[in-house]
Amino acid sequence: MYIKLYLIRQYLYIKSTKYIQMYKKLNITENHLRILVLFSLNPEKDYYIREVSSLIKISPRTSQLILDDLEKKDVLGSVVRGKIKLYKLRDNQKSKNYIDMVKSYQKIILFEDE
Repeated sequence: MYIKLYLIRQYLYIKSTKYIQMYKKLNITENHLRILVLFSLNPEKDYYIREVSSLIKISPRTSQLILDDLEKKDVLGSVVRGKIKLYKLRDNQKSKNYIDMVKSYQKIILFEDE
């Protein structure tokens, strides 16, 4: 039992270090991942900047910078309605790759909390 738990932790440690290197290469922070988790939970929903900042508990300026960065990376799309800019997850392969990365991030965080 203890050996199995030890092996699982070792595997997750190795996997997490690989993801940390990948996050650095892609220039992604934990806030990026938290925002992507939000979009992955409901991919059809549009979010505006203040809504994202209140749900994720980060400042509106930080959420704006991250949303703009993800839009430049072609992961999110935006539409302006009146004075409000709404962001939505794009339906392309790049977005799906980012969402797969987010799911792996969620698994790693889940096992680290145990």
